[in-house]
Amino acid sequence: MATRAVRAVLLCACLLLIQQASAELRGRCPAEDAACPSRSKPCNEDDDCGEQICCITSCGRSCVEPLYTGCENIKLSSERISRALAAENSRSGRGVVRSLRSPRCRISDGEFEEIQCDNEIVSTCWCVDSAGFEVPGTRAPAAGLVNCTRSAPCAAHTCRMLCPLGFDLDNRGCPLCKCRDPCSAVTCPGQLSCQLEEAPCLRPPCPPVPTCKYDL
Repeated sequence: MATRAVRAVLLCACLLLIQQASAELRGRCPAEDAACPSRSKPCNEDDDCGEQICCITSCGRSCVEPLYTGCENIKLSSERISRALAAENSRSGRGVVRSLRSPRCRISDGEFEEIQCDNEIVSTCWCVDSAGFEVPGTRAPAAGLVNCTRSAPCAAHTCRMLCPLGFDLDNRGCPLCKCRDPCSAVTCPGQLSCQLEEAPCLRPPCPPVPTCKYDL
């Protein structure tokens, strides 16, 4: 009985991982009450749709462009950049390059996990808001020490800068008088540079996605 129970748990875990990988590979369906896509192709399953996916729409099951959550958009972009950096370093013989940190997305709905970590050997963790930005005063040396309901006190912050993405944080997780720039932690391969790109997502807020592009 115990062996059967363990197998059942392992099977459920594998199915969850497969579902997550599938969602990130294929994307997710928009809301069912979305307008009927123009020139939409009827379908029964994703395999009928090529690079699109089969979704329930106001005009029945149709092939539509997939959407990703804000977390999945950033995760996919960081993984693409990491692969490009690894390939560049392999060609140049520079050895292994440290990959970019990818956000942790919930398996259930693809949104940001409430606690994120930097995934280093000596890890630092913190709480994030719905757009994936670090909540000031929540940084701790381990996930088990993070308290998302009670922030640590930070010095009074009187900066009058207008920062659309909020303020950058110091090494203690407290606000600086400096605008947050998600590209500051991104290294791009070759002659590319990091630029923030507005990308549609499944549910707002849709945070800007750091991408590597040629300067115009």
